[in-house]
Amino acid sequence: KTLIITDSNLSPLAKRANSVLLVNEGSSFAFRSLSATLCLCQALFIAVAYRLELKVDEITRTGRV
Repeated sequence: KTLIITDSNLSPLAKRANSVLLVNEGSSFAFRSLSATLCLCQALFIAVAYRLELKVDEITRTGRV
């Protein structure tokens, strides 16, 4: 399964993805802020790490994978 983070539904990758997260980035003149994208990536990473840690704790406790 694939998860795509993009700023447009028209992205070629979005058509092939199982899930698409759209991020609306702010821009000021010629500069583009990536704050929203970085926050989303960090939140996803923390959520996955938390889920994996719970699985490790369960495996340690039960002795089963």
